[in-house]
Amino acid sequence: MGNAPCFQGAARSLKDAEAPTAMNTTIDHVLNITLNGEEIQIPRPDPRMTLLEYLRDVAGLTGTKRSCLQGGCGACLVVVERYDWSLRKWVAKGVNACLKPL
Repeated sequence: MGNAPCFQGAARSLKDAEAPTAMNTTIDHVLNITLNGEEIQIPRPDPRMTLLEYLRDVAGLTGTKRSCLQGGCGACLVVVERYDWSLRKWVAKGVNACLKPL
């Protein structure tokens, strides 16, 4: 036991890590969503912005309420759907928009 890591060989030094091969590769930072049936592209989304802030302040959808901002009251509850490839169907889930980052 001692001070040995839990997973032998799991920790590698930075020297062993592979360097990126394409130095001039550009990454397209675009978030694609469907909001109320409309396809929307959000270029360079701010990771600090919550779904609640986007819905109310950017999209102008003020039906989603801003209340406790801690996820306890449920006033900001929205339905988010994603495609589950293992189930091969759309799965809906209720999330607190005040806690969900873009």
